[in-house]
Amino acid sequence: MKKDSFGIAIGGEQRLRKAIEAQVRLEHQLELDAVTDESQKSAIEKKIQQEVKERMKQVASRYSLWSS
Repeated sequence: MKKDSFGIAIGGEQRLRKAIEAQVRLEHQLELDAVTDESQKSAIEKKIQQEVKERMKQVASRYSLWSS
């Protein structure tokens, strides 16, 4: 992992978001597998993305310094 002299982790936000999304998807996998209708799948995907946003807010400080 690269770090600059200010201690900013390169790509940290993306890695955190990816890890949170993987966890949320795992939690909703049975629900996703159970539906066949595309509109229902779309609704679940929207719910997953909203939950990822909420968890990011809970985990990441608004004072976090991210660099991409």
